[in-house]
Amino acid sequence: MIKLGYLSFAFFLEDQTYWLTTGLNRPDWSFLVIPNHLFENYELKGGLSDSKSSEITVYDDAGIVRHMFSSIYDGEPIDLSIDAASRASLTWNEMIALLLDKNMPLIQLTDLFHHHIVRKTDSGHLHVVDVNYKVTAFLPPPEQEGVFAIWGEDYVASTNPNWITCHLPTIDEFRARLRDFKVVAVCLGGKYYDV
Repeated sequence: MIKLGYLSFAFFLEDQTYWLTTGLNRPDWSFLVIPNHLFENYELKGGLSDSKSSEITVYDDAGIVRHMFSSIYDGEPIDLSIDAASRASLTWNEMIALLLDKNMPLIQLTDLFHHHIVRKTDSGHLHVVDVNYKVTAFLPPPEQEGVFAIWGEDYVASTNPNWITCHLPTIDEFRARLRDFKVVAVCLGGKYYDV
């Protein structure tokens, strides 16, 4: 069998599931959209920072494409009757926008931002230098302190002010600040990948 792609469960949203996907002749780190009724008999576990998540591995088995689904709670993998190659997908930033638009709890967006590289958008709301910034703190309200901090690639300790901490005590303020940035690279396994 030849491995064609790998999907790791990331989010439920209304009647859809979203799977972080590599391979399948798609841009790496996109989110494949699959209706959640296909998994109604299984318990899904996921989250981008969780080392154990439900997964789907896509194989070419002598010309037959198989989608082997594994729930970490259920025994042997099963072959799902789906065609992952034809499913819609979202980019990393489209996933963020959807979750913000649907008012997903901010804490669930942490793994989409924390430790990743962002650049400012053209919103004009935030006057910062247009360089790459690493998100060094993502502590959204109401569960946490309402702190969003970024560290510019040109930051030099004690000489450069390009390390910015925003105190955003309300959910609306925090959501608005997130819309001022787009993720341009993600840090996964200690390496950076463009998204």
